[in-house]
Amino acid sequence: MLSYAARRIFGFQKRQDRISISQYTDGTMSRNGEKLDGGTGLGRETVIKCLEELTKYRVMVKLSDNDPRTTAGAEYALALDDTVDLVGLLKRHDDKSKAGRAKMQAAMTKNNEARSVRPTDVGRCNRHTISNRNTGKTRSRRQRRFDTNRSLRGSTHLREAS
Repeated sequence: MLSYAARRIFGFQKRQDRISISQYTDGTMSRNGEKLDGGTGLGRETVIKCLEELTKYRVMVKLSDNDPRTTAGAEYALALDDTVDLVGLLKRHDDKSKAGRAKMQAAMTKNNEARSVRPTDVGRCNRHTISNRNTGKTRSRRQRRFDTNRSLRGSTHLREAS
């Protein structure tokens, strides 16, 4: 989001620019309908949330709201001085990192519990068998090959060939 805004603002040698939500999501078109860029590829809700976060931490400054006459979008400028809330950004980073680690730990715990060996599985799994944990059935490689051949014998394309 920030890189798209910087490209749109600084790429046209401006200090601020009107960028609509649809330009962030889908990109811009020339007057003759040619697509100039693809935007960010993010969804509308994500773009709105990102803009709120960027203005909250004063990385971008919202100068004016959407102009209803031209529907050109809100006018934004990038903060080039020390008004950016670095302490808030660092706290947000730490909070997101802690939440991500907790989520990862919960997923790993759940995965390990699902992989744990049940007493009924001991001794049944070796390299020649495949265990179906949902039904408890174990079929050897030879049995699976037999089932495959039997199903092929009943198919119509083999009957026509013979």
